[in-house]
Amino acid sequence: MIRAGVEPTTYGLEGRCSIQLSYRTVFRRKSNELNEKHKQPRKKLTPLPSQKVMNTLLTTAYWAPVSYYRAWLQADSVYMEAHENYLRQTYRNRCVIGSANGPQHLSVPIVHRSGEKIPIRDVRIDSSVAWQRIHYKTVVSAYRRSPFFEYYIDDLLDLFRKRFDFLFDLNLEIDRRVFGLLRLPFQYNLTAGFRETGEAPCLNLSDGFNPRHRDLSLSNMPYEQVFGNKFGFMPDLSIMDLIFHTGPDAVSFLMKKN
Repeated sequence: MIRAGVEPTTYGLEGRCSIQLSYRTVFRRKSNELNEKHKQPRKKLTPLPSQKVMNTLLTTAYWAPVSYYRAWLQADSVYMEAHENYLRQTYRNRCVIGSANGPQHLSVPIVHRSGEKIPIRDVRIDSSVAWQRIHYKTVVSAYRRSPFFEYYIDDLLDLFRKRFDFLFDLNLEIDRRVFGLLRLPFQYNLTAGFRETGEAPCLNLSDGFNPRHRDLSLSNMPYEQVFGNKFGFMPDLSIMDLIFHTGPDAVSFLMKKN
């Protein structure tokens, strides 16, 4: 895609706040700054006196919220729960984005029978439903006017086109792609058994994220959103929201203490 001729995104308090620099100029400047920042191995956050950075247990998640990746980056090491059973109505197969109608849920259809217990790594995606096309069209509609959409969407297209048989595999590939866009090393461990990390102490966040109860404390760390004039700041949406709106600055946001 040729992007040099893309018009700057315009939105703001009056609805038409022009961005003087072109997308490419802004992106190159931010990318250069980020490259300089990450020439050396990534440094861990310095914990506040009352806090302790530790090993963290997470569950798999589909386009997880900002709070999920903040927990990941602020941990010494991350363990991905690989031996739990699938739970419905969680981030395991859904995400929340900011649309023209406010926070909107997108869910990946799963093959299962009512009451059936399925190990998380055996959960199959229902490919009889055109969910990828629906999700892609919804994401484009929601974020096409965001400042960095044009620069990142090409790197994400195959996630909405390639067939994935298992939910666990899809989510890990999304995580891998997110860390690639952020230019951070993608590092994690799988649990040896249910909630078995082999590390102590371990912060158990396997039940720490719920799409019905987003982390509203992130309201204290706002960034400009396309539909901010209509709904105000919508905190703790999918990581897509942060990346499309802040670009390379997303790393600083994720590693900032609240």
